[in-house]
Amino acid sequence: MDSPHLNYYLMKAIEWINPAVYLIGFVIALAAFVRSRKCGYLVFAVYFALVVFSLIAMPYINRLRTTDIAVGEQQKLDAAIQQAITQTEQQLGHPVLQSHNINLGCGPICLVIGMWLLGRREPRVNS
Repeated sequence: MDSPHLNYYLMKAIEWINPAVYLIGFVIALAAFVRSRKCGYLVFAVYFALVVFSLIAMPYINRLRTTDIAVGEQQKLDAAIQQAITQTEQQLGHPVLQSHNINLGCGPICLVIGMWLLGRREPRVNS
């Protein structure tokens, strides 16, 4: 597999780190609630569920809402952009490097780890 494809799949995998962290937080919060029956854990579970929804579903919903450019016009625009990139690469003699922002949220990771540390020490409540 050549480097551009590897980079593409690597970037896609990195994009799924944040939703995965919040999904793990959701599971931990639910498990802590089941274990201790403290409603505070449900609040965290709702928060984590809303964040997972916003990270996964909202980009698609937002794209559906923006219909300013028709599908054919968007395809022409994308083709023109790709042609400009190809032309620039030919003139330069090497591929154009694209920059990507990688957002690895240390805050959410710390929050999930803290939730896990608290939840695992909760005494079990007999039902």
